[in-house]
Amino acid sequence: MPELPEPKERFIHRDLSWLQFNERVLDEAVEAENPLLERARFLAITASNLDEFFMVRVAGLRRLMDAQYNRQDNYGCYPQDVYRQVREKAAELIRKMYVIFEEKVRPRLAESRVLIKRTSDLDADQQKFVKRFFDSTLFPVVTPMAVDQGHPFPVLPSKTMAFAVHLARGDDLHLAVIPVPSGLSRLLKLPSVKDGHEFILIEDVLRENLKGFFRGYEIRSHTLFRVIRDSELSVDEEFSPNLLQSIEEEIKKRPRARVVQLMIEEGCPEDLWAMLTEAIGFLKEETTILGGALDLSFLFGLVAQAQEPSLLYPTLTSGKMEYENIFDRIKEGDFVLHVPFQSFDPTVDLIRSAGKDPNVLAIKMTLYRASEDSEIIAGLKEAAKNKKQVTVLVEIKARFDEERNIAWARQLEEAGCHVIYGIPGMKIHSKITLVVRREEGRTRRYVHLSTGNYNEKTARVYTDLGYFTANDDFARDISDVFNVITGYSQPARWKRVISSPNDLREYFFEMIDREIAFQKQHQNG
Repeated sequence: MPELPEPKERFIHRDLSWLQFNERVLDEAVEAENPLLERARFLAITASNLDEFFMVRVAGLRRLMDAQYNRQDNYGCYPQDVYRQVREKAAELIRKMYVIFEEKVRPRLAESRVLIKRTSDLDADQQKFVKRFFDSTLFPVVTPMAVDQGHPFPVLPSKTMAFAVHLARGDDLHLAVIPVPSGLSRLLKLPSVKDGHEFILIEDVLRENLKGFFRGYEIRSHTLFRVIRDSELSVDEEFSPNLLQSIEEEIKKRPRARVVQLMIEEGCPEDLWAMLTEAIGFLKEETTILGGALDLSFLFGLVAQAQEPSLLYPTLTSGKMEYENIFDRIKEGDFVLHVPFQSFDPTVDLIRSAGKDPNVLAIKMTLYRASEDSEIIAGLKEAAKNKKQVTVLVEIKARFDEERNIAWARQLEEAGCHVIYGIPGMKIHSKITLVVRREEGRTRRYVHLSTGNYNEKTARVYTDLGYFTANDDFARDISDVFNVITGYSQPARWKRVISSPNDLREYFFEMIDREIAFQKQHQNG
């Protein structure tokens, strides 16, 4: 048998593969068949995904390098090699993203009367409108921060955009920082002619009025910059006496975590650039220099505010399932919901009905991500108040939803639910519900399994499958799954359920071996 090539020649490294996937997302922004505002949305998705890539994957590589980790990974690569390759590929992807926006999407938006204006492009009425907005809203909110011996460089959370301002008073030079308020929409909609949508970015409004914050000082130069910080949580789960408390402590560290990406405007003076990188503790040569808006995720807001039907995909109306009682419908036979093409309502109805039904004895559920005004959470709290036995595993390690999930966990506990925060060493990514109901002198168990989160908002967008059943084999398996999650039971080889990390890989290998055997027997593979 010939020798296999080295792993790095056989496989695409997962971090590079991720960037290649995101490039395919970006390619949708140039696809002429996509409506124009949807193309803008794909640019925003790409920008948002790249932020997360730096916060998690690039940050992880930096940690390995800082720890002087000197071993090859499963792809045959050292951290330094991967770090260099992903930074090069990410820089290439960012350049491509801005070319697409400035040369292909922005001009087409202008042709369609959707304009992102600069201050020099405003007409007289718009100038007055922007001045009123600055005086009444922006100026009171913005806080300029001096940087000197008595004023350390301010703590800027990840994704913060700010102005660095180089000031002079006589022979004395100073540095100040003005964060762009994150609590305001970055897009200010301007008064415009009928059927037009005109906007200005609030950082451009702020730039035009910087002098108003530094009376008695001369502004020698300024630049807009943006920081992305390491957002990975570092918790020794095996030895943590309180997982919830440990996660909370790690979340508090995020605003001060290492900067893994620094973006600045093209044309930033060398001295200001050097001051900024030194203050932040970032390598100057790794700075990302951009010739446009520093964060294209503002295009999410553009799509939402423009709302031009001809520039968007047609609205999808989810199909409704007709039934009178969700439990009777499940007893009639197993069924699958395909959201968003079918409505998510039966999933919500299962929880809400179980919470109110006097015959329901218990509800068990795993929660990974829920919407802000979650009817699912409301249904679980109502069930607990109605004296149902409610057990919920809330995965508090769901990335970037840790704080929200901790808040949900506390609310559920206050309502009387038994809450589990997860299992040390792994994430519970399964979406499972088990409802135990008393019927005709016996108990019957209802099961819901889903590929998507129990989240009404994302169920209107993401494509997922939900499976409803009262099958006894599934019910026994899922009951045992919850015993494993909530207690000390060891997982079994279940009849209907295959799970990771228990036996999923083994199951796939068995299926592959079966196909090999079929091919050897029938020679028709």
